[in-house]
Amino acid sequence: MMSLLQEQITKVISFILSLSSNASWPFLIITTSASLHSWEEELFRLAPSLYAVVYHGNKDIRKSIRKLEFYSEGGCIMFQILVTSPEVIIEVSIHDYLRDQFSC
Repeated sequence: MMSLLQEQITKVISFILSLSSNASWPFLIITTSASLHSWEEELFRLAPSLYAVVYHGNKDIRKSIRKLEFYSEGGCIMFQILVTSPEVIIEVSIHDYLRDQFSC
């Protein structure tokens, strides 16, 4: 039997797949840190043709993810779905703001 979380993830993935021919990529999914692994598993299982990136971890890990999985050599975004948590969004946004405000 499918858990409520799996059912919700499945519905969102099915919705994204139904839009895929008319979609403007990428999609951003913000979810709890605890459910990131479930998203990763379900995306791999239900939509293996979509390039999904789970963006989490400490500063160095996220830097590696950005370097390896965000942009192609031509500067285009490579992924179709980015899954992350509110904590990462807040931390990255604050970091970018402070860098922009206080750079010399």
